[in-house]
Amino acid sequence: MSILYVDDDPDFLDIGREFLERLGGFTVTTAQSATDAIRLLAGQAFDAIVSDYLMPGMDGIEFLRYVRKEHGSLPFILFTGRGREQVVIEALNFGADFYLQKGHDARSQFTELGHMICQAVSRSRAEEEIRRRLLFEKTVAALSARFVGCTDFDEAVNASLRDIGILSGASRAYLFLMRDGEPVLDNTHEWCADGVSPQIENLQNQPDDMAPWWMGKLRRGEIIHIADVTLLPLEARAEKEFLQAQEIRSLIVLPLHLKRKLAGFIGFDNVTKTGHWSGEDVELLLITADIIGSALERRRAEEALRRSRRELSLILDSMPLHLVYHDTDLRIRYANVAAADSVGERPAALNGRYCHEVWHGRADPCPDCPVTRARETGCLQEGEITNPDGRVFQIRGCPVCDDEGTLIGLMEYAQDVTEQKQAEKGLQAANAYNRTLIESSIDPLVTISPGGRITDVNAATEEITGLSRGELIGTDFCGVFTNPEKARAGYRRAFSEGNVRNYPLEIRHAGGGAAPVLCNATVYRDEHGEAVGVFAAARDVAELKLAEDALRLANRKLHLLSSITRHDILNTMMVHLGYLTLARDLSRDPTLSEYLQRLETSARTVQRLIEFTREYERLGAEEAAWHSISGVLARVSGQQDLPVLDCCAGLSVYADPMIEKAFYTLMDNTVRHGGPATGVRVTFHASRDGGSIIWEDDGVGIPEDLKQTIFERGFGRNTGLGLFLAREILAITGMAIRETGICGEGARFEIHVPQGGYRSEGEEDGRER
Repeated sequence: MSILYVDDDPDFLDIGREFLERLGGFTVTTAQSATDAIRLLAGQAFDAIVSDYLMPGMDGIEFLRYVRKEHGSLPFILFTGRGREQVVIEALNFGADFYLQKGHDARSQFTELGHMICQAVSRSRAEEEIRRRLLFEKTVAALSARFVGCTDFDEAVNASLRDIGILSGASRAYLFLMRDGEPVLDNTHEWCADGVSPQIENLQNQPDDMAPWWMGKLRRGEIIHIADVTLLPLEARAEKEFLQAQEIRSLIVLPLHLKRKLAGFIGFDNVTKTGHWSGEDVELLLITADIIGSALERRRAEEALRRSRRELSLILDSMPLHLVYHDTDLRIRYANVAAADSVGERPAALNGRYCHEVWHGRADPCPDCPVTRARETGCLQEGEITNPDGRVFQIRGCPVCDDEGTLIGLMEYAQDVTEQKQAEKGLQAANAYNRTLIESSIDPLVTISPGGRITDVNAATEEITGLSRGELIGTDFCGVFTNPEKARAGYRRAFSEGNVRNYPLEIRHAGGGAAPVLCNATVYRDEHGEAVGVFAAARDVAELKLAEDALRLANRKLHLLSSITRHDILNTMMVHLGYLTLARDLSRDPTLSEYLQRLETSARTVQRLIEFTREYERLGAEEAAWHSISGVLARVSGQQDLPVLDCCAGLSVYADPMIEKAFYTLMDNTVRHGGPATGVRVTFHASRDGGSIIWEDDGVGIPEDLKQTIFERGFGRNTGLGLFLAREILAITGMAIRETGICGEGARFEIHVPQGGYRSEGEEDGRER
């Protein structure tokens, strides 16, 4: 025990120190005045004070009063030669633990004094332990109460660190937490004693591998108790440097676990002294760690719950459906934003009200309400309800039960289907209108799937096939034709090219017979551009065939008549020309001879015109067909020595059989009027509105002022530049011709072929004919 012995008699001080230290267990420090003793108390801790009464300056009673004021219950024994009762009473009243009067037997007297000191110190320590234990329990109770229903977790932690730091006499108390999903620690809370520098700002974002020895112990659940930082083992050199940089001399740290997983640590340190921390300090940290850990776990659970509720609320509020939760009395307990917006209210404003009151302005539930039926049946119910404003809602009522199956509420899902209903009505009207259009058609109309199956027909199709709509739908489209393979080829062509025009077929009637038709088919597509079927229309051309046959017969008769008449006229003209020749030979009158010459010229013009009708009457006399351009060019070039470069391999055009005459006219024009032309090049160019066949020579070309007139009837007297007949031949199947060359660089005739009027079977390099 450390004893402060105060007496103004130095000899008595020496003898007293000698006896007490000989008793053993005492270390005595002496002072010759109360003033000297006060100075010693300021820099050193003592277990007890022994003081004389009569001393200069401050006597023993005044010194006692000072000690009780500044040092509390520090044991104090008044040891004096004065035995007055008043001094004893005054000493005991001011808190002296014992009073001992100096006597004559030094040994027995100092032995008794030593006994009094031991008794006083033991009693003081016991009282201090009781006070400290009471303070410990009060602190723990305050810690527990602080986190019950706390609204500010950070403030509660800071206050708790302050309380336990003060109780333990620490320099700092702190809490470190690991970040979720990251190997990083942050000093989240800290308390510092007066005069101790905070470190919290410097201890953020600390990698957990920075202190492997430290973290290893914490992960194993060990308490880190360091009495002297300088004595840390070699494997903790990183921790030693880190702690010494903060001037920490001793510390104690406990791991903090959440759900059996290390979540951080809590601890004390001391920057003023080394030494072991007491068991009470460890117990205090354990209790605090448990309380804060539980509070932290509860806080995280509450945050997760709040986050989950926010997410659920955001999800529900983002849904276009009206979501309403009712209690068993049908009062609204929750409504999402969509439901509230539909009546211009905030969701909270609907709580406690009735659905039929809010949306329907009724005092009682709607008839056949799905929510009411769900309450009565305990099963999911559905239905449609029309609001007073005309809006139509698809309603689903769903019972909500607890774990025991007891009904606790009802969930209502409502979707505004007004636009859908209006669209359905519009679609029904459009379908009815389209059906009317289809059925009103006198032509058979059929829709066909990509697999070639009939998906719909009109009444005209039923009539021409002799089969009902039900018998036709689902059957093979090609089966209704006399030539199924030809029908299938046309169907495939429609899918590959997008459409088919005037495709000749014959439809078989179930009762016998067949009807000739011209089929037109077009692919129809979905919103993604994918072909989903073919729409086909068949024009019954039986009457047209009869008319064509009659017309063909009439044309043959007219051609026969024309041929006979032309023959007779030409014979007559030959006779006229013969007599004119004889008359001119016999005439001696110059004037008469001139008139006879003019008559002969006129007669020969008439003869040429009659000859031209022979060619012109052939236009359209035969059906148009597909003609290979390469074949035409081969035959035309064979009649002349001028070489032709054919770049149209595989190209066919739909044209009158006289198309060869048209190309011969172009060749004749090049030969007769092309000057020094050495060859012809024929190419083809496709475009969005069809294609163009280009005939180019390297002759003198055609003057700009003649580009239009060369195609007029009578120009060039049907020879050379007389391209009237070529234009008429091409026009029969919708083709047109124009001259686009540059005079002096050669003639360039451009024949425009309409869309669908050409087809290509493959491309090859140009070759000379």
